[in-house]
Amino acid sequence: MKTLMLVIFLFVCSMSKSQTFELPFEIGQGFKFKDYHTPQFYLVNTTVKPTVKFVSDKLITSAIVMTAFSDGYTYLFAGPGISYMLLQKNSFKIYAGVTTLAGSEARRLYGGNVTAELAPQFYISLNARQEYTQKEFWFDGSLGFIFF
Repeated sequence: MKTLMLVIFLFVCSMSKSQTFELPFEIGQGFKFKDYHTPQFYLVNTTVKPTVKFVSDKLITSAIVMTAFSDGYTYLFAGPGISYMLLQKNSFKIYAGVTTLAGSEARRLYGGNVTAELAPQFYISLNARQEYTQKEFWFDGSLGFIFF
């Protein structure tokens, strides 16, 4: 419910001229390290993150909804994220950010990401997240597409 309210708030904020609203979608795969030692490949993750860009598209806030399939389980996560543009050359941009995601099975992921926007509609994202209660480290790479 909180995530839905955040999505609605971000959409309303995007109506003013100083912000830009986008709807990116990602699909990727990665590893989950159990007890910080045993790597475990997880098959797929998908992410939708309604986004509002501020300050000439340099500051980004997102409401993130992510699913991940691993160990025969499907996990659902949701939470906020914030990113800042580090580099811009023509249409190529690099962002660094942080996220916190609450999920199913009492999991909470905290971490950071680096995103390279290759063209106005395509990007690559690398994410590293820590889950403290289950002693897991999640690392994944994703390809993204911005719908609008």
